[in-house]
Amino acid sequence: MRVNDDGPHQTTVKRSLLDGNVTPLDEQDGVTRYSLAEFLRSKNIAAGKLRGVDLITRDERVIRVAPEDARGTIAFAAPKQRHGEMMVYFGPHFAPVAAVNLYSKLAPPARKMRTLTIRGSSTAGGVETSQVEPAKVQGRR
Repeated sequence: MRVNDDGPHQTTVKRSLLDGNVTPLDEQDGVTRYSLAEFLRSKNIAAGKLRGVDLITRDERVIRVAPEDARGTIAFAAPKQRHGEMMVYFGPHFAPVAAVNLYSKLAPPARKMRTLTIRGSSTAGGVETSQVEPAKVQGRR
């Protein structure tokens, strides 16, 4: 998963680099979860100054997350065989994410957002679910 700050690429989250470098937040259903804020601190990225956070899915949907969530409540897991995607947990929601766009100095771009309920089989931390909770997203269409 790529992490960009105000545009430029800052770091990449890789499963193989988490063990021993970032303290795990917890383990649920056999999957270790990490705090995004803790990971950012380990890479000297100041989460306290964030003005906005966008989670980008592989199909280029944008999920806008409040900056206060990024400072403490966003967690992620690095499931095997996801080819760079991380499962990101925010509030009661979760989504497979390919990139995180942080906005520290710049304001997040204005986007037309809509509520979307994703139906179908999805995996969150190794658990099959039939529906992902509604979340605010911006699609390409």
